[in-house]
Amino acid sequence: MNYIYQEKSRGVKHFNFLQKCIRKTRNLAFIKLLAIILLFYPGLVKADGTSLLINGSIFAENRAYSDFFTNAADYYEMRVWATSVNNTLPIFVQNLPHTSGAVQVKIPYMNILDLLHSPYFTYTRKFSAQNGFSVPGSDWEGRSFLIYMDENLNGMLDPGESSLTWTIPEGSIQQLNIPVVTITGQRYPTITWTAINGAEIYNVRLWALTEANELSDVLFSDYISADGSSSYSFKYEGDLFSQYSILALSVMASDINSGLVNRSTYITTHSAKVNLTGVILLMLD
Repeated sequence: MNYIYQEKSRGVKHFNFLQKCIRKTRNLAFIKLLAIILLFYPGLVKADGTSLLINGSIFAENRAYSDFFTNAADYYEMRVWATSVNNTLPIFVQNLPHTSGAVQVKIPYMNILDLLHSPYFTYTRKFSAQNGFSVPGSDWEGRSFLIYMDENLNGMLDPGESSLTWTIPEGSIQQLNIPVVTITGQRYPTITWTAINGAEIYNVRLWALTEANELSDVLFSDYISADGSSSYSFKYEGDLFSQYSILALSVMASDINSGLVNRSTYITTHSAKVNLTGVILLMLD
């Protein structure tokens, strides 16, 4: 493990949470992901035993959308995420490469991702070259980033506040290809995608959509470990498509096994609605 992580102490409740997840699921990929996040990157525990900042990372994401998402643009940019037991205090990250020099940026809380890291809350933001940040590459590598929770609300790190340091190893950023995704079936679709070189774990998600056809809450998430296959399939067997006429569906490839540095995501939609006009025409044919 090449990542630098500074901690004050390890919280046993993270281990208890991991054990609870293992009892509840047979998904080995999900267990592996939790083990990496919670064991290698434990949260910071204050003197009173309250863990505020659980973990975080900075990584490169290659994302593409289907034509359905007319208001969303594909991108390849750096992103930060952090999780906390508190969703009211701000989180900042320092030492980001920017045209104006090393800068500090506030990371917003994203309530639509609550399902992914429950019982923790997720903060995330991407860094666009249009806003002056460096593109993924050498400017980000070999650089230490300080992520902290601003408990005093003064916009700076004070003694005793939860913080962690994340360093991206030299030469580790690579642009993962976008998965090529095929969906068959209606209410219980089978999702198939191409293997991605460098990916060690895949994540399938279902998202609610807003009235403006933008991503809303994550409603379902599951993980599949890479095993050297040329393609992968996952069959969804839940009942969400009996509750929603259409959902967004994403397939994400990550190199999480060696510490999250790179990931790629394809986002499309799926509907279980049957075209009755087509059915009638077929019956009359």
